[in-house]
Amino acid sequence: MRAAQVAADPSAAAWVTGVVRDVARGPAVGRAGFHGPPDARGTVEIGYAVLPEHRRRGCARAALALLLDRARRAPGVAVARVCTAPGDAASRAVALPFGSLEVGEQVDGVDGPEVVYEPSV
Repeated sequence: MRAAQVAADPSAAAWVTGVVRDVARGPAVGRAGFHGPPDARGTVEIGYAVLPEHRRRGCARAALALLLDRARRAPGVAVARVCTAPGDAASRAVALPFGSLEVGEQVDGVDGPEVVYEPSV
């Protein structure tokens, strides 16, 4: 999906999903990034996923911290969003320590219903 996005808009490449590595152990453990560059209102949505065998080691939280830092420093970004499935307690637990506030719900064309959180930027 992101490859088609970048093919259509090469400038999106700097924003979309990257590899999450466990620097202590070395392997790629998942992916994280923005769904694209800031929209017209300055909003970016952050996505992250860690492979099941590498979960509960802080990798998603570290990736989210880095992405939020990038969003804070990026010109044109006013709001960062993290969207999770309504019952995804693990993803919610990753987002909440960053001052995330639940701001509503949306229906994603791929993932279905989501709860929308906005961490402090």
